[in-house]
This record gives sequence, C-alpha cells and structure tokens, in this order.
Amino acid sequence: MNKNRLLYNSVAYIGQFVSLFPFAFMLETLGLETLTVWHFFAAYGVWVAFWAFGLLAGKISERVTNGRKFRQKYTPIVNLLSNIGFIVPSAILIAVGIALDLEFSIYVFIMAAGIIIYFGGCLTVGKKYGGIFPKTWFVLYFVSAVIATLILALSKKTEIASKVEFMLCVGFAVITLITVVLSNQLNIDKCTNQRDSGKAVLPDGLRRYNLLIVIGIFAITTGLFVFAKPLGNLFKTVIGAVVNAVLSVTQMLSKLFKSPEDTAQVDSDGEEPILSSNTNETSNFGDVYFVLIMAVLIILVIAFRKPIWNAIKNLFAPLFKNCKKAVDVPFYDEITESSAKTLTPKAQKRAERVLSKQYERENSPERKYRLGYALFLAKLRRTKCPPEPFDTTDIHREKGESAFNENLREFSETYNKVRYADIPPVAEQLAAESELLKKLK
Repeated sequence: MNKNRLLYNSVAYIGQFVSLFPFAFMLETLGLETLTVWHFFAAYGVWVAFWAFGLLAGKISERVTNGRKFRQKYTPIVNLLSNIGFIVPSAILIAVGIALDLEFSIYVFIMAAGIIIYFGGCLTVGKKYGGIFPKTWFVLYFVSAVIATLILALSKKTEIASKVEFMLCVGFAVITLITVVLSNQLNIDKCTNQRDSGKAVLPDGLRRYNLLIVIGIFAITTGLFVFAKPLGNLFKTVIGAVVNAVLSVTQMLSKLFKSPEDTAQVDSDGEEPILSSNTNETSNFGDVYFVLIMAVLIILVIAFRKPIWNAIKNLFAPLFKNCKKAVDVPFYDEITESSAKTLTPKAQKRAERVLSKQYERENSPERKYRLGYALFLAKLRRTKCPPEPFDTTDIHREKGESAFNENLREFSETYNKVRYADIPPVAEQLAAESELLKKLK
C-alpha cells in the first residue's frame, strides 16, 4: 500500500468516527443531561472497541473466503457469524453496565452507534477509501444531527442546546471537508484509470494542489461561520461610521447655503434662540437649493460614469501594475482543440516565432519555463506525433522522444514541478531547457 492510499484510508476511517459525533451529544444532553469531556473520550473508546471487533471479524471472513484450506460450503456460515459478531462487544458492554450500574441511556446511544461502527470495520476490509467512507456516512451525520437538534429545540434546555448546536455545526463542517477531499481524490483516480488503461501518470503535485484548494476553501468558510457574529458587528460599525460621515458632510453642505440671518441667536441669559421674521422662508429656500444641487450632481455622475471610472482606474493603475502582471499568466502551454486544428501551417509558424520572441524576452523563471514548454509543444505539432487536447505531460514526453530522438525526462519532470507544484526552476534547469529547444528543429 502506497503512502497516498494509506493516508486517504486513514482519513476515511476518521470520517466514520466523526459521523458518530451526534450520538455522543445525544448521550450527554438527552441521557446524562450534562456536558463532560471525559464522557466523550469514554464513548469513543467503546466505539473503537466495537470497530476493532468488526475489523477482526472482517479479516477472518476474508481469509476464510479466499483461503484454500476451507471448503466453500463454510463460507456462508462464516459470513453470517461476521455479520452478527456485534453481539460479542454488545454483551460485554451490557455486562459492564450492569456491574457499574450505568444509566439506561448509555445502552441506547452507545450501543446503537457501536453497532454502526462495527460494520464500518467489518464490511470495509480490503477496500480503498471510497469504499471505506461512502456518502452514507455523511448522510448518517446529517440525519442524526438534525434529529438531535430538533429534540433539543423541543426541550427546555436552552443553554445546553445552544452549545450543542454550535458544536454540531463545527462537526458538520469537518465531515463535509472529509467528504469533499475523498470525493475529489476518488474522481481523480477514476479519471486516471479510464485513460490509457491507467498508464497515464498524474503530474507531480496535482493531488497536493487540489487538496490545498479544498482545505483553503474549507478554512475560509469555517472561519466566516465561527467569526460570523464579530464580523457582523464590525460590518455594522463600519456601515454606521460611513452613514454618519455622509450625514455630517450633508449637514455641512446645507449650512453653506444658508444666510447668516438663518442662524439662531442666543442671548446672554441663555434663553431660547430668537429667530428673525424671515427665518422659515430663507431656511426652506436653502433646503430646496441644496436638494437641487445634489440632484444635478447625481445626474452628472450617472451621465459621465464611464469617464469618471476610467480616470479613477488610470489614477490608481501604478499601484496594481505589478499585481496584474503576476496574475495575468498566459497559458500558452495548454493545448486546446481549436488551436490544434484551426491554425494553418503558415499561421503555426508565425505563432511559433511570436512565442519564441516572448520566451527570449521573459524574465520571470516560472513564466519563462512554461513558455519554453509551450514552444516545445509548438515544435512538436509540426511533427508526425502532434499533441492532442487530452494528452498528459507523460504522453507529451513520449511523443517528443519519438519525434526528436531526445531524452525529455528531466525536462518534463521540471515542468510538472513548475506548473503544478509552484516550484520555480533554477538557473541550471532554465539553461538546460534553452539548450534543448535549440536542438529541437
């Protein structure tokens, strides 16, 4: 078993135990009516024992079924015994519970989840992570968590219910991450096995790249969920500050259009302000005048929105010039069906010359190496072994070695690291690529 399969199998088994998370909370809140940390460890300890019994029963059944020393007529009996083998750990749990005078709720929740995890160990012997953690475990968590939440909502334990609901949401995020990671890897294996009888090898770093993307998205969404309340308060504070600032500017502008006679006069005795006789008329005229000015400004902004926006972009363009250059990476090394079939031979030569000039002028090591690989593909397109849209880098290497009679192993491996693992090439690798491209005619 390789390291990748061992890793994903371990993640799949962890996912099985995460699926039992709601049962632990139902035991605590509905059965024991408390939240104690060591109760969780004790519950999971019992479930590990059930899982170990199931794993042992599954291995015995597999050995008997595939072994030559046993007759085939005994196979159904062995399979039946392995399917009802959960009786052994259940009997032990009941005996311990009677001896220690445990609560009846322990039998309900602990044994129910224990029987489930028993089959998680028994029926997954010899399977890959896709068979160890099918989506039924995700459904199990979702259904049990919804049932636990509804029961808690109907009860009067509001303080415990709020804590449990939050923890169940965090557990749901974890089980979602495990499901997405394993489904993603399973789809990669499925697509790989369907191509060239499984001989097409994935580029180095692709699994890691996909895994980092999934974990990154999960971390962002989980962070938004966990910090939703403080982020909401911060957003409300910022919006309030902006609104107050706009109101302050509006009041300041309105005062500019009012005459001095409109201002209130306060006498030395601190009495109420004495307004002149034409105060109301002037004040109304100033308000109307301000509204008209604001309406004209809004109309002008809407009418000339494009020139204003272009002026703003040109003003701040120097700040984002370098960032734009780094993000706008031309994917010349991606062969598309249209570029491979619609270009005439003359157009292909012209495109190759343009690509060669870009390769010579490029200063970024990563972009330069990728442009060199694109130039290699352009040269390969003129041979009897042109690249196809669905070819992998290994197929590119095989076609290149056949067409040019050159060893392209190091060139292909370096390109995989540059493109899929974000590892920049060193000076020696760039020099080797340049020498290789000069040989390819």
